[in-house]
Amino acid sequence: MLAFVMARCTTKIFIHDPLLVTAGSEKMPVAPGPAESVTLDLLFCLPAGLVLLRRLLRNESTSNAGNTQLRITSFLALAILSFWMLISFTWTADKFSSLIASTKWISCVALAWASKELVTDWKRFRLVAGFLFGLLLIYVAYGCNYKFVDLPNTVKQFNDHKEQFLAQRHLATGTFAARQFEEKVKLGEMFGFENSPNSFGAILSLLLIISAGLFIQRLVDRKPVAVANRSKSASSALMTSPVDFQLTTLVIGLLAGSLMLVLTRSRTAIATPFIAASMLLITMKFVGKLRQNPVRSYLLFLCLFIFGCIAIIGHGLFHGTLFHRSLTFRWHYWVGSASLLKNHLMRGVGWDNFGLFYLAHRLPIAPEEVKDPHNFIVRFFSETGVIGGVFLIGWQLRLWWELTFSGSTIESNHAQHNVDSARVPAFSIVLAIVGIGMLISIFISADISSPAFDIECLMRVLYAAVFLVGTSLVCISSLTQPTLNESPAPRLLYCMIASIAVFSIHNLVDFSLFENGPMAVFFLVVGSVLGVRSHIATTGTTTGAAASSHRWNLMVFSGFCILVLAVIIGWWVPVLQSQESGRLGDEALRNGRLSSAVAYYEAADRQIYRLNSDYPYRAAMAASIDQRPAFLTRAIAANPMDLAYFTLRAEVESRSGKPDAKKVKDDFNKAVSIDPNNVSLHQSYANALERLGDTKSAIAQLQAALAYNNKLPKDEIKRLKKDEVDAIEKKIGELSSKP
Repeated sequence: MLAFVMARCTTKIFIHDPLLVTAGSEKMPVAPGPAESVTLDLLFCLPAGLVLLRRLLRNESTSNAGNTQLRITSFLALAILSFWMLISFTWTADKFSSLIASTKWISCVALAWASKELVTDWKRFRLVAGFLFGLLLIYVAYGCNYKFVDLPNTVKQFNDHKEQFLAQRHLATGTFAARQFEEKVKLGEMFGFENSPNSFGAILSLLLIISAGLFIQRLVDRKPVAVANRSKSASSALMTSPVDFQLTTLVIGLLAGSLMLVLTRSRTAIATPFIAASMLLITMKFVGKLRQNPVRSYLLFLCLFIFGCIAIIGHGLFHGTLFHRSLTFRWHYWVGSASLLKNHLMRGVGWDNFGLFYLAHRLPIAPEEVKDPHNFIVRFFSETGVIGGVFLIGWQLRLWWELTFSGSTIESNHAQHNVDSARVPAFSIVLAIVGIGMLISIFISADISSPAFDIECLMRVLYAAVFLVGTSLVCISSLTQPTLNESPAPRLLYCMIASIAVFSIHNLVDFSLFENGPMAVFFLVVGSVLGVRSHIATTGTTTGAAASSHRWNLMVFSGFCILVLAVIIGWWVPVLQSQESGRLGDEALRNGRLSSAVAYYEAADRQIYRLNSDYPYRAAMAASIDQRPAFLTRAIAANPMDLAYFTLRAEVESRSGKPDAKKVKDDFNKAVSIDPNNVSLHQSYANALERLGDTKSAIAQLQAALAYNNKLPKDEIKRLKKDEVDAIEKKIGELSSKP
């Protein structure tokens, strides 16, 4: 399970290819795509399947496998929410993206359930925490390599081949998007394996808090007073080292991780460790009172959270802004999301389709074309409607009750940790984790045909080395007893709960929860905390109960196997085939074999049930002018909310020998209805109308462009410059003078 999490956290996956392939373009390394995403999804389900198989073989009863005072039922609401998320593809626009994102979420839910079932003692809990510390070291190594090696080379290549860089990313020189991309390259933002510096900062913050928990627990373990609560061998082993190698390793990791967190420039991520520290101090100070009445304590903090949300919403409604420019941008997203939800109240717009529908509802003052509302609650309501939102709230309420329940204190479970008689050396376990994880990561993400393949493999070896050293040192009892530490770790547990809390808070203003690595780590931590909190020794069952349990386990395991087999045959194989055909089409297009490229793209489109609009769009780019409208029509059928398809089809028609004015206007009108505040879109529409000879309508579109431009903030870089405004006004004057 941990090896699969490592593979996902060290692989950057693109559902849609970010680079545009053109005839004669330079061959770029092949990036992991949707097939690799589904492959990891299936691997994530493997631990859950093995747990179900173990239950079947051992004839275990689920009714006894847990703390009788704390039943883990939050997975029921989460399972219903996941199912609703999955079926939302039937009514959304981009069905392919919805299915890929849904299966990724469901696989992480399976991971959380498996970790809840597997992390049943302090030894495995400490192993998970040590794994996450090693993952922090990998991110530090990646960040250092990017900052001091890759970034200078990238900036130099960009300056030398600026036009090629922009063309490969569908960016026209001089446009706002091109200027923004150039600024990001020169600024050197730290993305890590994620798609945003904020996401990289979020997972760094989460891992730092857990690493701090390891540090605090190590300090507590060294105190003589703690020896009474441990086995004699474990406690003596912890005290023998005159130079504490674990503390030294943790301090180095914390300092390096903190430096990397600062380099991300993510204000929210930098603030979250301080929020976690405040939570822990309050908990430690009032832990006795909180335990006296857990229901009252839970309701108190719930009311405080609701009051804080109401205060922020009230400030936004009254002032129209929040406390900082970046938060004000998010407020604009949320206001637009409210309008979107109003039009799609019960079912939402479908999972992972927010960005397509948001443009029609965004405020004129909001310039950004975001794909996520930067708030996980708002996203669930927008994309799954009130129905999905209700299940989300139910899951969160029950989850936090289970995470923080104090009806049976954590100390009461300390004496019940299991001591495994088979003491496997920690180094062997960590070596197996990093070996399997890095092999999967290389297999999925590295392009063997790329000249940089050797360097990529060397970097993976470096990641494996820092992980192996760091995780091994913090997981073992001592250098003289190199087995996994089995002693209780309540302070570490508190820090892991705090890390879940601040990560959730971060995702009230960000979207990192839905990125590959952060999502996997979040569900791993949640499942591990629930597992160690709920587990106690199980008692035997009666013969009748055992027979009933066996039948139930057989049904569940059989259903699981059938479902996985159906996904492999009906989804993974078609995605893999279509991706391979698409890449063959890219290669043919790059070599100038246009007819072959079109044939490959058509095959890819058929193999994926015509769900992925990328393939007919690429076919349109490779096809002749007279063939393009037909392929663009297919792309529109696969995704009827992508305005690029409508504008391109309208441009092709308007520049043909005998343009059909109605078709051009219909396509541009549809594009405008998708994104009415798009200034450049109105300008393009005006140019097409001018070519058609409809000067009156062209003037109206130019006036609309100026009107929407005036609604943008005066300091907005997307706002037209004065010379551009003057050119449009001059154009309006020229068109007005025509008969």
